[in-house]
Amino acid sequence: MKQAGYEDGSDLVLSDRLGLGYMDCSDGNYAVSVMSQTQKRFADFVACSFDQGIHSMPNQAQLVKQLEQCALPRKGRLSAAAAEHESQNWFKAERKQHPAIESAINRLEHCGLDCFLDHGKEGFARALSLSVLLGNLKRLGTLLRDKQRKTLARRQCLCAA
Repeated sequence: MKQAGYEDGSDLVLSDRLGLGYMDCSDGNYAVSVMSQTQKRFADFVACSFDQGIHSMPNQAQLVKQLEQCALPRKGRLSAAAAEHESQNWFKAERKQHPAIESAINRLEHCGLDCFLDHGKEGFARALSLSVLLGNLKRLGTLLRDKQRKTLARRQCLCAA
C-alpha cells in the first residue's frame, strides 16, 4: 500500500486520504498526483521529502516544477552533479525532516491502524480515517496537558514568590 503523509507544525496529521485513490498508480504518478492534491488543499506547501524509491527522471522534472524545494534522493551511485545537488543545505534539512513521516506512520499504527479489520478499499479507508482521528485527538490532548502544566507551574512560581 502506498502511503503519503503530511503534518503541520503541531504534529497533527492533515489528511486521512493517505494513499487512497492511488492504489493502482506507479510510484512516479503517485508522487506527482499526491503533490498536486496537497498543493490544492494547502497553498503554502512548498517543500517535501520523498523516499529513494520514488525517483525517476520524469518524476524529478515534474516535482521540481511543482515544488520550490523537492528533496527527492536518487537511487544508487550519484553523479557529481547529483551529489552536489544533494549536498545543499536545504536538501539536507528536508531529508532530516523525513523521519517525522515514519514517526507519523508509527503513531497511526499505534493508534489502531495495525489491528483494524480492514477488508477492501472501503475498510482500509475507514480504518485509516479512524486512526488519524484517534492520533490527532491524542496529540491535542498532549498539547492541552502540556499547556495546563505550564500554567500550573507558572502559578506555583508566582505563589511561592
